[in-house]
Amino acid sequence: MKRLFYIICLIFPVIAFSQESKWYITIGEPNENEWPSDIIGMYDKGYLLSGGIEIENNCGLHAKLGINGSILFDKMLTHNHANMSIMSIGENPEGELISCGAVFYDNNTWPFLNKYDACGERIWCKHFPGEIQETNGVAWDIEFSNDGNILLLASYYSWDIESSRIYIICVDPNGTELWKQPYATKDNYPWMEDPYGWDLILNNEEYYIAGECYYPYPNDTNHVYLRPLFVGIDSVFHEKWVMPFYEMDSIYGWAESMVPLNDSVIMSAGIRLASYGEEANSLLMFFNSNGKEVGYNQITNEQIGPDIVANWIHELERINDTLFIAASIFGPNSGVNPIGELVFDTAANLYNFKSRPNTKQKPIVTKTYDENYVFSTTINQGNDWDIYLYKIDKNLNPVPFDTTQHVYDSLCPHTIQSGEMDLTDCLVITGIEDWPTPDEYYESIRWIPIQAYPNPVTEGKLTLEFENTDHHSNMELRCYDDFGRQIHNQKIYKGQQDTELDVSGWSPGIYIAVVYSEGSVRGKAKFVVR
Repeated sequence: MKRLFYIICLIFPVIAFSQESKWYITIGEPNENEWPSDIIGMYDKGYLLSGGIEIENNCGLHAKLGINGSILFDKMLTHNHANMSIMSIGENPEGELISCGAVFYDNNTWPFLNKYDACGERIWCKHFPGEIQETNGVAWDIEFSNDGNILLLASYYSWDIESSRIYIICVDPNGTELWKQPYATKDNYPWMEDPYGWDLILNNEEYYIAGECYYPYPNDTNHVYLRPLFVGIDSVFHEKWVMPFYEMDSIYGWAESMVPLNDSVIMSAGIRLASYGEEANSLLMFFNSNGKEVGYNQITNEQIGPDIVANWIHELERINDTLFIAASIFGPNSGVNPIGELVFDTAANLYNFKSRPNTKQKPIVTKTYDENYVFSTTINQGNDWDIYLYKIDKNLNPVPFDTTQHVYDSLCPHTIQSGEMDLTDCLVITGIEDWPTPDEYYESIRWIPIQAYPNPVTEGKLTLEFENTDHHSNMELRCYDDFGRQIHNQKIYKGQQDTELDVSGWSPGIYIAVVYSEGSVRGKAKFVVR
């Protein structure tokens, strides 16, 4: 059972509130089909929503919602020569927004990454064609590294070779490409077919990917089966382990969402398919930081009701130390079913559930500032499907409107206007064939190269230029004469690029400038005073 990629986009002109002053909102354009792709809570307690619409000129959009779901502004992303789809969005501590997804360009689909300031205006954007054998790709998720860089989880694939590859692409906050690294490669795992990564998380300074692959059982290497896939990555992005989840039982399915239970154990949720048949159950999988399966449980259809033939968890949020809430799909059909919520514990005991009639499409959820939950999906509105949002508490009851006053977008110095954002001249094409690996990148920033000029210096003024100081801390410059005596020292600040020295009183001779970081030598340069 292999799944296809879809290219989608979004527009937001209409909003309607329920009559009970509860948090139920419908957004849509008449006679068009819209759906959401991601939602996050923002620094000012508002929300950012993205999604899609079926129109001739596909586009993307970010819509900023107030605490009760009112639209504060929307930014439609357009491109004159490409169709776009937003898959994931994120926010950094400065209130800047990041989005990723796919852009359909020149008969290929490639991952893209965009950055916007706190006012929703673009800062930079680019897309990443794959290597020669990779004909298409999609960026599925965004995470931020320990050092503040942007991590893009992307899948590249080719219909010709019937295989795919998982990448993490690292870009700094200024949009500079730093490194890219493939994971779970066929070179290292020759029995593996079509690995895809859907979710990337950071836990205890290490990274984890959840997704799917096709992989054989040890006693049947001639056939591959669809199964959940997990990848463990250390703090400097070395692949620690790759785990197709299968050892304890016949597992068919995939993993979509992860929640850390503690520093060393992670719970993932997804779907388990019957070996032969159409029945599907939600699957909870547990593994530790060393790549060992801890166990699994499943929420069966019978726990929900006698007429349920499929239930499937898409996204997870934690309620407390023992309970979790999931955005799910369940119902009496083997195909399309309504979406709903499940409340359960790690043993798969089901405590509560609720179905949302007339809904469909993959649901999304985010935990709110007040310990409630905003869900979004699509709802049938006559002849089309619109975006549907609702806010509920841990008991799955609707949450009343928040009547307190809130200030939004305080990091933006002016009122934000809705409108179209044309990315035609902004989507810079960036191939990934010649990018460094994480090892090569971190080795390159380990040092602080120094350039001295003029050299020799005869006028008494010497300039020293530094590189990579933004990657180091507790830096000090010391200058020594040819007898090893220290002649000068000063502090070097993070991000400092140069300094000027008055050497007019120094004796003629050879000197060496040394930069220390955390007490270790990180750069040297010789210069001559005449």
